[in-house]
Amino acid sequence: MNTRPYISLLLVGALSMAACKKSSPSRASSGAADWTTYGRTNDEQRFSPLDQINEQKIGQLGLQWSRELGTSRGLEATPLVSNGVIYTTGEWSVAYALDAKTGEILWTFDPKVPRARARFICCDVVNRGVALYHDKVFLGTLDGRLIALDAKTGKPVWDVVTVDQTKSYAITGAPRVAKGLVLIGNAGSEFGVRGCVSAYDLPGIRSSTTPNLIWSTPAPATELPGTAIFAVPAAATISISRPSLHSAPPTVNWSGTIRSPQAKTGTTTPRSH
Repeated sequence: MNTRPYISLLLVGALSMAACKKSSPSRASSGAADWTTYGRTNDEQRFSPLDQINEQKIGQLGLQWSRELGTSRGLEATPLVSNGVIYTTGEWSVAYALDAKTGEILWTFDPKVPRARARFICCDVVNRGVALYHDKVFLGTLDGRLIALDAKTGKPVWDVVTVDQTKSYAITGAPRVAKGLVLIGNAGSEFGVRGCVSAYDLPGIRSSTTPNLIWSTPAPATELPGTAIFAVPAAATISISRPSLHSAPPTVNWSGTIRSPQAKTGTTTPRSH
């Protein structure tokens, strides 16, 4: 008998889900029951205004359903919920859509990430989730691709490479959508490359074909052999001799002020943190 442990997606609750209905997702949360973006709100407060579960009813909770995803590896996604459908990801950047009432898998998309990419991943072959916008599901993959899927079928609409795949880049984070752009973080500093955030236009909003790279920040710099240091304090007394580090001081300083890219241009502005 196979006793290998599997990790499941669980839905706990004995309370009504009568409001659920399946239709195309929308990033704009039309009701409190939806969770249509990572962290739920643009400032990622991760707070639900629903009040059906409270101190008085907590004892009524039980297992509604569970769904095994056939893996014993890490599941780190924040599932998104829109119009009765759960959108989530598993190992190797595989995306799923499930019926929120029953747990039935509506579709699965496997981007077929080459297994050799695991040597460039610091912390297992995980994925933090997807983004929703209108009728699309956006997914970042471990081999450095940004993919748009049809929300109803899970079929790919477009697929772009966001990094130099000959280098040790990876994507584990969830995309974000803002002002007609889809943004994705490209990682890899554990293995000697400089990570960046890339912004692509959305076909049908800014262009009618496949997406175009609008900006990337920080801009790609010449790699420095033997070093993985790409940020320095902003203190005026710090001397910087390497040209590739000159863009780092405006990014962060000791007072806790960080600079956030503007969605349209990628330029940075101070933000209290």
